[in-house]
Amino acid sequence: MHEAFLQSAGPCRPDRLHILHDGEIALEAALEGRSGIVVIVGTGSVVTARFEDGEVRRAGGWGYLVGDEGSGHVLGAEGIRAVLASLDGGPATSLREKVEPLAGPLPDRLIDLIYTEGWPLQQAAPLVLQAAAEGDAVAVGIVERQTALLARQVGCHLRRGKPLAPVVKLMGGLASNAYYRSALTEALHRIDPSLRVGAAERSPAQGALDLAMRPS
Repeated sequence: MHEAFLQSAGPCRPDRLHILHDGEIALEAALEGRSGIVVIVGTGSVVTARFEDGEVRRAGGWGYLVGDEGSGHVLGAEGIRAVLASLDGGPATSLREKVEPLAGPLPDRLIDLIYTEGWPLQQAAPLVLQAAAEGDAVAVGIVERQTALLARQVGCHLRRGKPLAPVVKLMGGLASNAYYRSALTEALHRIDPSLRVGAAERSPAQGALDLAMRPS
């Protein structure tokens, strides 16, 4: 299917195409062929590892309906659930005041936005992070739970019983948020205190170029 699409777009050499998961491209960008783990976390999430023997494996990345732990979509959805729970008499949260200017009168306008207009729930993720940074207990709990779930996927790679460098590179929009990055780093160190966690210094586009230029 990919070859047919590319041929329809113009002259190409399908025999020289290599279709990869974006996690593998991120691995190349962040680790430049070395062993280690890359956590990509933006609207979605996935954790990819390259072992010392060169094998590449992934954990997570199953999409927003059944996975994507720690992602912007899930943070936003959890934030909206917290707002609706507060309307029902559950724990009070400043998320209610933060969401209403964005979504309109609660709860009716919010329901219409989600179920009729398909409002992207990840738009609420920055509000969750802002509330958490301000000390809102409900928002703090959301971020702690979701970063713990994402860190657990890193732990899955560590438990595979194969040599793996204890390096974790973070990529994606959420990884650039200071509060989220700190929470995720703490969650990763609870999994393994020896992990060396840091931001990736190169973009995925650079990884794709490296792979394209590599002799086949």
